[in-house]
Amino acid sequence: MKILKTIFVLAIIGGISTLIYRFRIELGLESEGNVTTNEFTPEKVLAASLMLNNELDKKISSLTTDMAIVQNSNVISVLAGENIPGERVVIIKDGKAYLYDVTNTLHLNLPIGFAKTSVNANGAVSVNVTGKVITDQALVTNSKYYVGAGGAITTIAPVSNILQSVGFAISQSEILLDFSQKIAQ
Repeated sequence: MKILKTIFVLAIIGGISTLIYRFRIELGLESEGNVTTNEFTPEKVLAASLMLNNELDKKISSLTTDMAIVQNSNVISVLAGENIPGERVVIIKDGKAYLYDVTNTLHLNLPIGFAKTSVNANGAVSVNVTGKVITDQALVTNSKYYVGAGGAITTIAPVSNILQSVGFAISQSEILLDFSQKIAQ
């Protein structure tokens, strides 16, 4: 377990180093490995700060999910960023859960999970990120499920927007989560 945690910490440090390098490029301080003497402008600083802030938000969201997995937990608890109906796929952004939107390509690389119960905005919601989930829905056994409109799950693979897998129904009420397939179409 210590090895996994060490690998995880090293990966985070590497990610932060990459962010700092990208920030320096945005500011014009570096160009393909060479230090340049470009002057700072308010526009460059603002653009680079916004880019860095967005990247850090993604890393923090990813960290929440990754820590749950490293600690052998398949459920994390986060605040809802909006009202979430039960049994929906959600993204984790800025430490909060939001409904997965198949039309928003920004959701493509954010950590995701399955919110079993409904919750109002700012309420705590348990989100399954791995493993098996028992649902109240009548699932089609041996069928693959995808994210549909409003974060609902469906057996119909979308032909436009984002194709995001949810998992595989192993019974009429159980789905084995697998979010690994994701394609922007």
